[in-house]
Amino acid sequence: MKFKNHPAFTLIELLIVIAIIAVLITILAPALQSARAQARSSICLSNVKQWGLITRYYCDDNKNRLYQSIAGTGLSGRDAYWMHATLPYYRDKTIRKCPSARPDPDNMKVGNSWNWDDYGLTFEHWGPLGDSERNNWWDDFAEGSYGINEWCASPHLPTYWGFPTKLAWKKADVQAAYQIPLFLDCLFVDGYPMHNDVPPQQPDQHNGWDVNAMRMFCFDRHRSGINGVFLDASARKIGLKELWRLKWHREYDLSNNWTQADAPWPNWLQPYPK
Repeated sequence: MKFKNHPAFTLIELLIVIAIIAVLITILAPALQSARAQARSSICLSNVKQWGLITRYYCDDNKNRLYQSIAGTGLSGRDAYWMHATLPYYRDKTIRKCPSARPDPDNMKVGNSWNWDDYGLTFEHWGPLGDSERNNWWDDFAEGSYGINEWCASPHLPTYWGFPTKLAWKKADVQAAYQIPLFLDCLFVDGYPMHNDVPPQQPDQHNGWDVNAMRMFCFDRHRSGINGVFLDASARKIGLKELWRLKWHREYDLSNNWTQADAPWPNWLQPYPK
């Protein structure tokens, strides 16, 4: 039996096929990148939603009160702080980390003193944190991507961490809970945003968790925003400029300078939607 000979590809034909494949890859690559980013953002949104539910479970077991945050009334500082108080309510530790962020290789040595490397970046986790000087507050939670709005606390003293307790929400069931941020993508474990906080002049610029603390949340991790869960356990994407329009604490002024039409946003933030 004779088989018919099939002519092989010529060099020119092979080069044309390769060129077509290269063009298709070029066309499809952005779409694939966008799909991956969207998938990571969806997982992140699910994570922060879990943190909202965890907080509700905690409140159900503690007479509707939020995390105490500081030592006293029978709790140590470690037990009172959210990072340790939440441990009985979940097992899957991956919900601590946004899939769009990654560990910082420069932070992999846990030290005994505070330093700027403890903070995260847009696409890097915060931590690991030094723990010995903090009485092991961070045990079993040395690295992560999310932080709490520290006004969502129920401290028993007139001030906590130097801030007035009267501004804290204290309980989960409050009016307009859907407008009160609880857990969000964050450059550290927490922050105390104020209505007069100034936006970062460039990405990842901040002064720490207690000064201009809105900067701990103002970074572009999910294509013009971050993910967050609110005190009513509803979760959604939050625009960067929208951060100044949320009810962070009891006396937060929603008519602040950064909610005005002529707000002087830094150059990098100007293109972002209001």
